[in-house]
Amino acid sequence: FSLLEILSTNLLTSPGTSLEKGILKAIDSFPQNISASQNIWLFTDGEETLGQMSKALSTCIEKGIKVCIIGFGSVSESSVMAGDGKSLVNTALREDKIKSIINSVNEKYKYYKNCQKITYINANEKGSGQKLLSQINDNSKENIITSYEIIPLTHHTLFFILAFSCLILSYLL
Repeated sequence: FSLLEILSTNLLTSPGTSLEKGILKAIDSFPQNISASQNIWLFTDGEETLGQMSKALSTCIEKGIKVCIIGFGSVSESSVMAGDGKSLVNTALREDKIKSIINSVNEKYKYYKNCQKITYINANEKGSGQKLLSQINDNSKENIITSYEIIPLTHHTLFFILAFSCLILSYLL
């Protein structure tokens, strides 16, 4: 919730999609060695640009991170205005492509110990929101959602020197 106030499309540095880079950045944002509450939800139409989605999803499985891909859009192509405001681009939900990638990754890690399977939800299906939210509730018995926020701490050298001096004086006196 702490990020919702500042989210904006103006934060994007370049047009286009790099789903795998987004997944890898999400992995880097999690604290190390705490995979119990790590979930990545990827909202997409499946039109990735770099073709490395299976590699990024494999990394998630290896680190014990649950990934759910939520497919948005219509399966029939439609024209939309590109980010430049001038050109039209044909887009559609590439559900078959998404499912194919998920199946190949899940098959690769079929025998991986304690593996979290990659899941897919079509946003147009009835009850898709409930399926997605139920993943949060499965993380713990108490249904507690943990959020991490990094706050820089300032250490005052003067107080450290005084404390160390007092320690030494207590042994000398």
